[in-house]
Amino acid sequence: MHWFSAKLRHGIFVEHEGADTLNETVHIFRAKDFESARERAIDIGFAQETTYLNGESQMVRWHFMEVLLLNIIQVDNLDGAEVHSELIALEERLPIEQAPDPKLSKPGQSF
Repeated sequence: MHWFSAKLRHGIFVEHEGADTLNETVHIFRAKDFESARERAIDIGFAQETTYLNGESQMVRWHFMEVLLLNIIQVDNLDGAEVHSELIALEERLPIEQAPDPKLSKPGQSF
């Protein structure tokens, strides 16, 4: 069995309005091969679908849309393993002198 990471996308659809927000999540799991991992990622995505009424009594549906990325994690020990990386283009160049100090980070939580 190998470790895999999958980046999944859900659309958040509001009744009579459609979707204006996407939610992307990264999951780690074990699978025997790439095809089994693809199937597992799809199962995880469908399991996250939900429907509820919002504050305006509109039906909201989190709809699984796609598996964006599927990667084998090339380590046996997940302690400190990288499971997601994303390059983000900046609107303006940032001089190194203005780069934030990571020791002052106050991370939020996604859930």
